[in-house]
Amino acid sequence: MEIAILDTGIDRMHTYLAGNVLGGYSVIGEEMHYEDDNGHGTLCASVIKKEAPKAQFWVWKVLDNNNETTLNKLETALELLKESPVRLVHMSLSIMDDCNVGEVHGRIKELADQGKILVCSLTNGRAASYPAVYPEVLGVQGSILESDSVFWYDGEKSIQCIADSNPYLHAYPGGTYRLFGKNNSFASAKMTGIIASILEEEPQLTLEELKKRLSSRAIRNRWKEEDLSVSQRFPVKNEEPLPEKIARKTERIVKEFLEILRSEDLEEKILFSKSMGLTGKNCFSLIKRLEEELDCNMKDYTRISRYDLCFLSNIAGLMARGIRDEI
Repeated sequence: MEIAILDTGIDRMHTYLAGNVLGGYSVIGEEMHYEDDNGHGTLCASVIKKEAPKAQFWVWKVLDNNNETTLNKLETALELLKESPVRLVHMSLSIMDDCNVGEVHGRIKELADQGKILVCSLTNGRAASYPAVYPEVLGVQGSILESDSVFWYDGEKSIQCIADSNPYLHAYPGGTYRLFGKNNSFASAKMTGIIASILEEEPQLTLEELKKRLSSRAIRNRWKEEDLSVSQRFPVKNEEPLPEKIARKTERIVKEFLEILRSEDLEEKILFSKSMGLTGKNCFSLIKRLEEELDCNMKDYTRISRYDLCFLSNIAGLMARGIRDEI
């Protein structure tokens, strides 16, 4: 399934994505320079690939290294997209002011008239943003849902889709990974991947037919705004017995990495806190350190969520599973 990604570009050399990039174009600077100097586009592409492993990406760099653009640049990219045969378009971008967006909406309508399916994230913390609320676009918002494999869909709402936004490790420029989630960009990328997998099975679906598929697959078709503010699940501490050697080594490595006193009891502590020091930016480095010292390979980092890293016992359990998978 070919997908156009309008974002900050992509790290086309990343081992996780290299086989999925067909080409690209930039309206930011040099036309053929669509490398990602922000990270956002690479992260979104990684999320899409996780849901649709066979996805093939055409990259449209419309956001700069500050994740910003102008209306003129966005209009140019949308105009150029009319010449592309790609049907599915992903946009993790937003315009918050409805002034002067008529040209953007006009181009969105033209793309929809061509049969293109457009998915766009709602801006974080707002009830409306453009193009997400346009009727020709599938608008997406993120929330913590019943599980990370479900979504909600209500075709009567301006933002029709709610996808689970529990953070997972995803590809980041420079061959690394970073926790990405708890935002609408992650949710819209995830929803784009879900839609891509549907279109792989039924490539001739119209937008209206796709909406029916989404409605039937969603676990919820009606909700109130307050439902989004209440988490449906929380991280659970691993209680399964673990090999003592792995548990002890994991504890030592974690404490050394986070510069925590050896005498401190981490049993009930959530590691993602200011006092503990684990963050979305440094957790991949911790995993690499654990892999090296425990002599294992996690293989697919995109299967590791924030919940897998919240507690010391969860990290030890993760490493024990990695070692078992190696055998």
